[in-house]
Amino acid sequence: MSTILDILLVGAGPANLSVLSYLDEAGALKSGHNIRLVEKRENASWHPGLALPTSTLQVSLLKDLAFLRNPTSPYTFFNYLKEEKLLYQFMHLNTYYPSRNLFSNYLEWIASKFQNFISYNCEVRKLRNIPSAHGKDILEVTLTNDAGETEIIKTRQLVLSQGHKPFIPEVLLSESKQIIHSSQFLNRTSAKALSAESHVVIVGRGQSAGEIIRFLLEKTDVGKVSVISRDFLFKSTDANPFVNDIYTYPRAIDFFSYDIAGRKNMLSGLRNTNYATVTDDVLSAIYEQTFSDRIDQRQRLYLYPYSLIKAAEEQANKIAITLQQTQPDKTAVTITADLIVCATGFENTLHKSLINSLKPECIDDDLVVKDDFSVQFGAPASPDIFLINHSQAQHGPTEHTLAGISERGKVIGDALIKNMRHCERETGSNGTLPDALNNKDYKIVTH
Repeated sequence: MSTILDILLVGAGPANLSVLSYLDEAGALKSGHNIRLVEKRENASWHPGLALPTSTLQVSLLKDLAFLRNPTSPYTFFNYLKEEKLLYQFMHLNTYYPSRNLFSNYLEWIASKFQNFISYNCEVRKLRNIPSAHGKDILEVTLTNDAGETEIIKTRQLVLSQGHKPFIPEVLLSESKQIIHSSQFLNRTSAKALSAESHVVIVGRGQSAGEIIRFLLEKTDVGKVSVISRDFLFKSTDANPFVNDIYTYPRAIDFFSYDIAGRKNMLSGLRNTNYATVTDDVLSAIYEQTFSDRIDQRQRLYLYPYSLIKAAEEQANKIAITLQQTQPDKTAVTITADLIVCATGFENTLHKSLINSLKPECIDDDLVVKDDFSVQFGAPASPDIFLINHSQAQHGPTEHTLAGISERGKVIGDALIKNMRHCERETGSNGTLPDALNNKDYKIVTH
């Protein structure tokens, strides 16, 4: 008889690593239960295609995977620095915003602590509901590895956090190697290959676009960088302390209590805090570089605001783009590029392709996700599935950022433990969850 997992986590990003670290702090990983995490990539690096040497974290390092739920946790960014003998030197940088590369190293350090629980090169392909004689239904999960082999496993609980799908505008969808998504930038681009004759086009006006533009102007010999946007170029991210206060877990709890209209109104009002904007430090660096170029009597940065891409055609290892300017004179412009980088965001659809067959409840095409981040189903015996980073409409703007990630890991971890204990009572099995957890008050907790 095959073993049924107590918990299967999908995705080795910050969200699930936070859950796993909390389960360890709570003693659940040493309780004899079957817990596994699968990741389709070969490691737990964080956005490797955008780990630019000029890029830093946009949120405070205190919003790491553990600090705000437990400052003494062994899984804080500070403890990582201490273990890696970097603490004193980092302290003298006088910053709360480490480089993306350093934060990615921190995540891989945490993942290394759980190497016995993580299976890399495994991708979830299908979920199937199996009725159980005791309590909640079981989930049958179909996995494939990088060799194309299929594995079918069963689990009582599932935590989904498999990220988002890169979005490329339809007009630019192509097999051409000259058109890439920003998330692939470092993986598909050689900085050394860019010369004074190279022309790179950036489509988009958000943070990823800004960071790539800065990198190209500061760290490469690229001759020309063109930026295309439907709107003004550029808008600054609103990151004042009152805005940052919204990106905390206690405010996410407040957001969950609002009605649908209130939630939509708040999200609309906060778009300039996280969408299609660039942080001031990046904008200043880009502007300073353009000024330096002007001193040298050259121009490398060309802006095409209020422009729509009407056509794209491959021509002898280059891409010709036809633009329609929407103002002021609505003229058509054709530019030819060696590389097009689509900094056009992501589609939040991957989780739906897996869960929809199980018939979850929805509101306005969004899955209903409860206060403990479990997906709501109509049938009481439906399996326990938790969803992370896919419920902004119900849990607020912190859902798509690192903000609140440590507390969210605790909330989900407590729910997982509670469900395991309930299953033990239903099946009559003798669980070994630590005594310290026996009287946990199951609530959303803030610190």
